[in-house]
Amino acid sequence: MEGTELPKDWRGAQVRVLGVTRYPALAELEALKKSTNDAFLGAIVNCVPRRRTEEVLSYLRSQQIPLLALLPEDKVLAHPTVGQLAEALGAQLLFAEGQEEMALETVAISSIASDPEQYYVARLAPKAIIVRSDKPDQQLGALNAGICCLIVTGDMPLLSYVLERAEEGQVPVIVTSLGTADVVHRLEKAIAHLPIVGKEKATRAAQLLAAAAPAESVLALLGS
Repeated sequence: MEGTELPKDWRGAQVRVLGVTRYPALAELEALKKSTNDAFLGAIVNCVPRRRTEEVLSYLRSQQIPLLALLPEDKVLAHPTVGQLAEALGAQLLFAEGQEEMALETVAISSIASDPEQYYVARLAPKAIIVRSDKPDQQLGALNAGICCLIVTGDMPLLSYVLERAEEGQVPVIVTSLGTADVVHRLEKAIAHLPIVGKEKATRAAQLLAAAAPAESVLALLGS
């Protein structure tokens, strides 16, 4: 909702106004309500951490802002897709045809211990794993464990048998010259700040909205 401006002639069109904002930008709803008066229907608040639910509800009650839906923070929506992460890293993307929009809601860093990578990945069950380019055995172990996306950091080229295994399993591989710490930093910056793209995220958003705001509630509000 940030930066949204209503058309100059909106009052003459007899429109109703619904505010949609992302937590914690709640003050925007108060400003919208004041500027639209009786045309203001209520609000949808998105990306609310569960521990902040009561805080949000209390604020809306204090400002007499009707709540249509409160959508909880969600990993699928907050985390980047394969394509978005590759772009954020300025990385090369391999074997990702048709999978660019897969959400990477859980990303782990490869084990530095002596445990076999295959068991490490199986235990954590991440969607993607970050592995250094000089650790081909860990790369292969992650692929053999069924990882959905492999993120390889550093300057060393991938060995042919790793590439062949990834291509065989059609596992997207993100290859970047950045170090692991830099990749993690960019991943953290991307979380919850990227647009919702792709069928997987759209479906998840629709599920959350349907659960939080049943169709009958929306129709009743629009008819009020």
